[in-house]
Formats: sequence, C-alpha cells, structure tokens
Amino acid sequence: FEPYLRGAMHATPQLHARYRSLLGQLHDTPALLCHANLYLGELLAQGERRQALVLLHESLVLDPEWRPAAAEHSAALGDAAERVGQIHTALLMLREFHRRHPKHPDAVTHGLHAAQLLLDREGDADAARALLQDLATRYPQPRQQIEIQARLGALDATSQGHPNPP
Repeated sequence: FEPYLRGAMHATPQLHARYRSLLGQLHDTPALLCHANLYLGELLAQGERRQALVLLHESLVLDPEWRPAAAEHSAALGDAAERVGQIHTALLMLREFHRRHPKHPDAVTHGLHAAQLLLDREGDADAARALLQDLATRYPQPRQQIEIQARLGALDATSQGHPNPP
C-alpha cells in the first residue's frame, strides 16, 4: 500500500486516512510514523498546514521523541504551529533543529528564533541562554557568532537590568 501512496499523484486524503486507520488497527507504530513522514510532505506541499499539525500531534502521541525526518518539514511545522499559537509545538520543531540538522543553512536561524520564543513567549531566560550557548559552541563561524553573541549580550543586559528575569 505504501509504495502506491508514495507514487500516487491522486492518493486522496481519504486513502491516507484509511491506510492510517489500518495501521492503527495493526498497532504498527513504526509504519504509522513512516507514513507520517511521507504524508507530512504532501500536506505541506498542498498548503494543508493545520492538517499537517494534526498529523504531527498524532505522531507525537505515538512517540513523544519522534520528529519529522525532513528539515524543511520541521521548519514549516514550527512556523505553522507558532502562527496558530501552539508555542510548545513550535519549540519542539525548532529548539533542537540545529542538533538534528546541523548542516542545514538555516540551523542557526531556527535556533535563534527558538531562543527568542523561549524568552518572549515562555519567559524562560535560562533555557534561551542555554540554547544560545549551545549554538555558540556548535557554530564557531564568525558570521554566525556575531548574531549569536549579540543575542547573548542582549539577554545578559536584560537579565542584569532585572534581578528576576521573566
């Protein structure tokens, strides 16, 4: 069934749903997660971000450590989640992006954005600082260090101005 879904230009959402239902009845978690990777790409390509988020959440229920295999899917889901106010989900997709996809050209950008979300939306300056320090260690290139160090400096300045940072 899955080879058909991979190559089928006309695999309908109903066909995907039926396939997932059958896999669920078989309790085949690995196959469900494999299909999620396949189907996420399709949903995102069709602009079905909300449905992609639903599939992401279903996959995380099956395996809380699971993440999409494709870097672009993680980034798109992080963006979609943030747009609908699902900050925790956005952070799941972006916070460890640089570790899962260290050579991706936007790894640092997504890490910086995750640090900003941690600070602004979660009020967790310590986690933001730890993420920024991890980025600084993993990406020693001068171009990336400039922005990472600027964010660390701004975070430190904010923390010094407020004895109890948010």
